[in-house]
Amino acid sequence: MKKMIRNLHEYLDCRVVLNDDFFARSARNDRYSLRAYSRDLGVSSGYLSDVLKGKKRITASKGRAIFARIGFSGEELQYVESLILLKSEDEFERARAYEFVRRRNVRPLFKTDPERDLVLKSVDHFLIYGLVRKVPRLAALHSFTDLLEISRERVIEVLGELSAEGYVVQREGEASVTDKALIITRHERIFSLHDEFSKFLIEIVRKRGGPNEDDAILSGLVFALDQASFDVAKQMQEHFVKTLYRLEHQSKQIDRVILAANLFVTVDPTP
Repeated sequence: MKKMIRNLHEYLDCRVVLNDDFFARSARNDRYSLRAYSRDLGVSSGYLSDVLKGKKRITASKGRAIFARIGFSGEELQYVESLILLKSEDEFERARAYEFVRRRNVRPLFKTDPERDLVLKSVDHFLIYGLVRKVPRLAALHSFTDLLEISRERVIEVLGELSAEGYVVQREGEASVTDKALIITRHERIFSLHDEFSKFLIEIVRKRGGPNEDDAILSGLVFALDQASFDVAKQMQEHFVKTLYRLEHQSKQIDRVILAANLFVTVDPTP
C-alpha cells in the first residue's frame, strides 16, 4: 500500500495514525470501508475496530506488521514500536520507549498555507465548507444554514468565493469540495477562528434558551498532568476527533450536524 502519512514523527498514538491513514484512503474512495481497510492490514475488522476504540492494545510485533503494510519501514517501524511500548507495564521498557520517541517527535508550528487560507477566512467560510463536504445538495445546505441564521445571500457569496479559488465545484443545484482529504490542523488563523467559532456556538445555545442535554455536550475540566501524560492526552483528544471523521464517512442519511470546538490550555509554573 502507498504511504499516506507524510510525517509519522508528528504522532504520539498509533490509533491516531491508523485513523488518519484510513481517512486519507477513504477520502479518495467513498466505497473504501473499514472492513476493506482491515483486510488490507491483514487483520479482522473486529480486531481493528477494538484497537481504534481503545478496547484492545497492539503488540509491538503486530504493530510492525500492520504499519509495514501501510508503507512504513526502517526507523519508522522502530518509532511505531516505541509508541506501542509507551503503554507497556514494564517500567524500564516504557522509559526506553519514551526516550526514543522524545528525541524524534516533532511538534509542527502554526503557519500560513496559501492553498488553505480561504477556508479559515471567517466562521461562515469554515461552516459552509464543512457542510458542503457532506451535504452537497444546495437545498439541504440551505436548510442547515437557515437554522444557523446564515442568510442565503451570504451562503451564495461564500460559495462563490470558494468556487473561484477552486475549493468547491458547483453544478445543477449541488456543490462538492475538490479535496475530500483536506484537514487543517496547523495554521496561525486557527486560534482566532476558534475564538469566533466558540462565541458563535455559545450564541446558538443562548438563543435556544440554554443547553439541551439531548443535543449538547458541555464540559469544563481541570487536570494536573506531567508532560508525558499531557502529550498522550492531546493524542487521545485528537483520536476522538478523527473517530468522529470516520463516523461521518460511514454516515449515509445525514439528518443532523454536530458543531464542536475543542481547546486544551497548559498552565506551566516552571521557568
